[in-house]
Amino acid sequence: MANIRLLKGTSSVTRETADGGFIEARGTRDGALFTASVIDGWALEGRIFAANSGSLTTPDTYATAAAANEASMLVDIPDGIIGIPISIEFTISTGTTNLFEILAVASSTLAVGTAGTGPVTIHSTRMDKPHSSRATVWTALNSGGNTTPYTGNYYEFFRDGYPTDATVTGGPATTYRWSAKSSGTYPIIVDGGSITIFSGGAAHTGFCTITWAELPESYIK
Repeated sequence: MANIRLLKGTSSVTRETADGGFIEARGTRDGALFTASVIDGWALEGRIFAANSGSLTTPDTYATAAAANEASMLVDIPDGIIGIPISIEFTISTGTTNLFEILAVASSTLAVGTAGTGPVTIHSTRMDKPHSSRATVWTALNSGGNTTPYTGNYYEFFRDGYPTDATVTGGPATTYRWSAKSSGTYPIIVDGGSITIFSGGAAHTGFCTITWAELPESYIK
């Protein structure tokens, strides 16, 4: 019979100041184990990155309708690292009365931006930036600005929208969100691939923020 012993740490917590040593597992005074999610671990390690489409009071202008080669935002993950989307937040700034929809696709194919805004600056979510991103980000790839991600191994892991005017007061929400934590599952991009976000609904402008993790391939291969 296993005997798990925890270091009680409710109001007084022991913390080490360096990596590489042993430390007792932390628990409550009644023996419940404290745990942290793997995503929290990646964030603390400095492995999560972020990029924005639009900033402050200046939104990006997106294609009038969702098309496979007209992405609103894309993240290309090169061979040699693992890419995992963590969160997406899309906010409509202006829209029309047409159907609005947003979707995200994970693919084993690089989406390769050729026209639009990019490459966009990538930031670490850990402000001292212990690691640098190897990804490439483009936004507002209107007029055939990217390679279609709908080839190779791919799937749509997020879809949302509203079938009316996105600017109506008291009407539909103007912000749409996806997160790996709330979804319960997430794509894992290995050996090169992409995360591509599409939005459509006649003429519209907006802002988009995406976060993703970049890990060494040795984590799983």
